[in-house]
Amino acid sequence: MNKQHQIEYRALQAGDGEQLKALRQMAIKNDVVFSFTVDLQVESERSNGEWVVMATETSTKVFFGAFHNGLLIGMVGAKPWAKGSDPKVAHWFSTYLCPEYRKLGIAQRLYQMREHWTINHGFKTAIFSLHAENERAISIHNAQGAKEISRELIRFGENNQEKAFALWYCRTFQP
Repeated sequence: MNKQHQIEYRALQAGDGEQLKALRQMAIKNDVVFSFTVDLQVESERSNGEWVVMATETSTKVFFGAFHNGLLIGMVGAKPWAKGSDPKVAHWFSTYLCPEYRKLGIAQRLYQMREHWTINHGFKTAIFSLHAENERAISIHNAQGAKEISRELIRFGENNQEKAFALWYCRTFQP
């Protein structure tokens, strides 16, 4: 059976908090490409109420999920960019897809949902980072018109022992 045809795509809701927690913690533990920007200790200390709030779509943030037989297997997030003063800049974050579901077009669909949300909420630009070794994501975003704007050496992992480059990208949307 084709996994792609059994996938449900939607914005996460309050009831998805536990699944969001489980997927993000699995990603941190098992995927260096995801874990280099997220701290497992911080994630582990969040209360159930905080996970419910994270999962709930608001007018200023969203997580989109891909579900297979009711199980969250992929996610992408978007919210306003907090490091600048321009309210028309979105921050794309928390992109993860379970390895067994990769190369099936699922991530592409999640990216499209996030892009539509970004444009529909009045953002003109999206900023996001990618792990320098994530060649597939780099290729996809380059093909969609994203431009690398900087590189930053990130320390992560237990006691910040590991290092990797984060490639910061900018994607501009035309009206």
